[in-house]
Amino acid sequence: MTILQSRDRLLERFDRWADAPEFTAVDLGRFRIVYVLVALSLMPTFTWVSTLPFSFFDAPSGPFQLVWAIPDAWFFVVLQGALVVCLVCLGFGLLTRTMSVAVAVLFTIGFGYSYSFGKIDHSFLIILVPVMLAWAGWGGAVSVDGLRGTEGGAVRVRNYPVRLLAVLIGFAFLTSTVPKILAGWLSFQSQATLGFIARGTATDGGWWLTDFLTGFQPHLLLESLDWATIVVEGGLVFAALNWRAFRIWCALLVGFHVGVALTLGIFFIINLMSYGAFVKWSALRLPPLPLHLVVQLRRWGPLAAPLAGVVVWLLILAFGSARWLSGPGVVALAGAVAAWYLVRRLVVLVRGRRGRTAALAGSSATR
Repeated sequence: MTILQSRDRLLERFDRWADAPEFTAVDLGRFRIVYVLVALSLMPTFTWVSTLPFSFFDAPSGPFQLVWAIPDAWFFVVLQGALVVCLVCLGFGLLTRTMSVAVAVLFTIGFGYSYSFGKIDHSFLIILVPVMLAWAGWGGAVSVDGLRGTEGGAVRVRNYPVRLLAVLIGFAFLTSTVPKILAGWLSFQSQATLGFIARGTATDGGWWLTDFLTGFQPHLLLESLDWATIVVEGGLVFAALNWRAFRIWCALLVGFHVGVALTLGIFFIINLMSYGAFVKWSALRLPPLPLHLVVQLRRWGPLAAPLAGVVVWLLILAFGSARWLSGPGVVALAGAVAAWYLVRRLVVLVRGRRGRTAALAGSSATR
């Protein structure tokens, strides 16, 4: 076998792995609606940036280092308006690919300014999701594009962008894992989790499990939490090699987020939303849309979507960003779903082993 033949076989195996048929258009289309609802609920204003002096501006590496002045408040109001309209159009599935890119660009501009005044956190996942799934075909179903056969509605589902999204999320967690290891999280001489809990208690007050963990002696439990954090966060990128392993790891991460919520009162709603990209949403048995509604969406969807976006933006301007998603509620629901999934996988594993044992016993008896 020549080197070229070996290379071609390796590339062929990689293509089969990257684009393995795992998700359907319905899976991605339903998640698109979930993404939009979460994004609208957590809609930031960004106008606070215009109230700060430019001397506080410290842009991370990238194009925002070219910024020489802070825009006025009207700039961020218009930015939010365009973002809301594009998000609503994305929810309708109108010009899905174009709206996905527009949402990512507008979020990048807003977060680019806000990140330049403080901490860069995992909220950037709300940008990463539409960038990847714009090319996966998440406008092919449950969408105006799908009904009209327009942009994004006639393409087949491509699974490799979803796989790439999983790998990138894994690397995002790895970037927070490596500094923890270098800072000594795996050392038995210190308990980093206890330090985080103590700092959180001093600044924001305690939460449900704070007193229990801070009063626990000896600190074996806290040390095990340090190690568990490293394993769960750092192992996600390796779990992305297999879809079943990745879903199990995401369920474990949900448990990690539940623990953070119970001890520090921090709710990683955007993280939980991003894990939803890998859920088999088509397993939910939902009734089909009435035929008359399908006809109306096909006919009036291109007009109704932007008008609905303008209405939503005007409501936000009048009443403010109503964060109707409850952090504790979302974390509790995600924790329940993750626990159900892990128990289900365990039951399937046990039944499979019993079945193989019985089959081996039967074959031995026949001999």
